[in-house]
Amino acid sequence: MATDGSRGTRADQGGPPTMGAPIATLLLLLAAHPATAACLIRGIVLDAESGKPLPKTRVFAKPGNDSGKPAILRSTSEQGAFCFERLDPGAYQVVVDRPGYLSFLYGAKPGGEQGLPLNVDGQTELPYLTIKLLRSASIAGIVLDANGEPRERAHVELDRKAWDKGWNPDWVSFAETDDRGAFRFPLLAPGIYYVCVQPATGDGRQFLDEKGHPVRTAEAVTFYNGSLTFARATPIPLQAGQEIANLVLGLDKVTPRHLSGRLAPSLQLEDLARLYLNSDTAPRMDVALRKDGTFSIDGLLPAKYVVRVTGSKLRIASEVDLTNGDVDGLIIEPEQTIDARISTRLEDPAKSGPLVLHARDLERGFEQNGRPETGGVYLFKMIPPSIYRLEVQQSDRLFVKSLVIGGQPKSDMELDLRKGQPGTVELVLSPNVASIEGRLDRTEGALPSLATTVVVMDEAKSRVEVVGDTVTVDHTGKFQVEALAPGKYRLFAIEGFEEGVWGSLELAAALREKSLMLELHEGENRTLAVPVITPEEWTAALRKVGM
Repeated sequence: MATDGSRGTRADQGGPPTMGAPIATLLLLLAAHPATAACLIRGIVLDAESGKPLPKTRVFAKPGNDSGKPAILRSTSEQGAFCFERLDPGAYQVVVDRPGYLSFLYGAKPGGEQGLPLNVDGQTELPYLTIKLLRSASIAGIVLDANGEPRERAHVELDRKAWDKGWNPDWVSFAETDDRGAFRFPLLAPGIYYVCVQPATGDGRQFLDEKGHPVRTAEAVTFYNGSLTFARATPIPLQAGQEIANLVLGLDKVTPRHLSGRLAPSLQLEDLARLYLNSDTAPRMDVALRKDGTFSIDGLLPAKYVVRVTGSKLRIASEVDLTNGDVDGLIIEPEQTIDARISTRLEDPAKSGPLVLHARDLERGFEQNGRPETGGVYLFKMIPPSIYRLEVQQSDRLFVKSLVIGGQPKSDMELDLRKGQPGTVELVLSPNVASIEGRLDRTEGALPSLATTVVVMDEAKSRVEVVGDTVTVDHTGKFQVEALAPGKYRLFAIEGFEEGVWGSLELAAALREKSLMLELHEGENRTLAVPVITPEEWTAALRKVGM
């Protein structure tokens, strides 16, 4: 057989035998050369804006499941077409690369890393792929110090907004300014960005205050446009192919703050390991504790801080606001915590084995795994007094069937520890978990351009933020969720889902009309179809909550 891609002779290609060939010879030839699809994965690559084909573009079929096999390369034709005609059975990621454009991973959003694997059986052609490449965008500008001069070696950070028990900055990239104060972030996907600048480490100069006294000023972390906090930063919308080249970031000059205080008399210094300050807008600071339990620190940036003291027997957190001035005489009071011991009993002893018992605070989102002790007892040490739900991780294939307090079953499955542990607490665990076999409720046909993720929202646990599992739908539109506890769930099938921005109850409420509500019973296997939330509907919901 020819191996250089040429057609070869009829014999080379294993063509059909002549009319006089014996039947046995025909069968042998068919067995040696089984029918294969002309193109197992095929499609076209276009410019997203103009719709014109993009020739000589590199397209890779990358074997999945960490097989270690090399990616297979094809180059598009003058008409932008590509074809993978010989592939071993398995899952493949399709990756497209072309200079001046964002790298493309089939099923992922532009610039994303969560694609949609394509399952190849070695014979069947997959539906035709239409791939539209976006031109990369960029953000560039200059950093000026507090006196309006270009600042070299300043650290410029590029962020996006993400959900982490609230909307917070999510790091994307960083750059250091050159000798002209200039910076640039290339190869960006469209979206909304935030930029902040930090002065070079160790920078600081002497100035005089209004009375002529020396004041050591400092340049604070400053967001575009002039804000000292992320919450008030100016968003920067960026379109595909757009180049923002004239951004001006000015470093704000502030007078550093002073903080002093002491530990409450009830605290034993020998039990304490360290004291440190945390802030969303300033670096973490470790603080030395004197032998008498007092502390003092200078050079703090104006911000709100959490003062934390950790040790072998204590966990303390206290808030202090240095935004408008110094604070002297702060008293660090002990934070009330409790220890709780929870015993477990398996409904089916044959399922015994190690498991992970998890406590979730329904009021504040605090979470902790229990420490296993003997006899199926788990210790939750130094947890805040609150209302908790106890659960077993999904991989253990068990669920909490009943919560028994002082020998009495509790119907709402909520453990109230606000006044300490209310006597003996026992969990009865059952292996009769429920499961879902689902499909997307949409017209069959061409493959979707973006992967669809199904989010399973647990209604009982979603008090502070959305709690639940996620599963990626395969390219045929099917998905499966296993080992679910009986209860009420809301399912969202989101095309183009972004995990980093998911979690807000407000965002889930904006998508409620396109979700599916269901109640699962013990041991039930439910088959269902879930309506698809389109990328346009997903984007509209994000805009509704300020994303």
